[in-house]
Amino acid sequence: ALVPDQLVIDLLKEKIKDMDSYILDGFPRTIPQAEALDKEISVDRVVSFEAPEDTIIKRLSGRRVCKSCGAIFHTMFIIPKQEGICDKCSGELFQRDDDKPDAIKHRLVVYKEQTEPLIEYYEQKGLLVKVDASETDVDKIVQDAIKKIEQGE
Repeated sequence: ALVPDQLVIDLLKEKIKDMDSYILDGFPRTIPQAEALDKEISVDRVVSFEAPEDTIIKRLSGRRVCKSCGAIFHTMFIIPKQEGICDKCSGELFQRDDDKPDAIKHRLVVYKEQTEPLIEYYEQKGLLVKVDASETDVDKIVQDAIKKIEQGE
């Protein structure tokens, strides 16, 4: 079962109360969560990393995880020295069910229904920063995000 939104927000408030800055990844995911969060915490920026669906599917479906140590690899970006074998502990690499194309497509449908409306919600508040994540150079994506966040774009 999912954890109630208010419980997540209360836990979050407690965790960040003494922090000057922080990044929330994957929360909020719905308008009601965002509205509840707004009542408790001041949000300065919201970053939306944007890429075409086929790029998202290709990236997520390429992820492999070590059964033994949990190390993460990728069939295109973090390629293990030996296919299917972890470089760190020689454990077996596997594809999580969540990273299979059909599961990713389902997650994208849920995203469009529940999370995508947050883009407009935060855009109307002037807090949204859009970053083109279709690029394969992760460092370039990160630098672009930092620049846009600092400039308040």
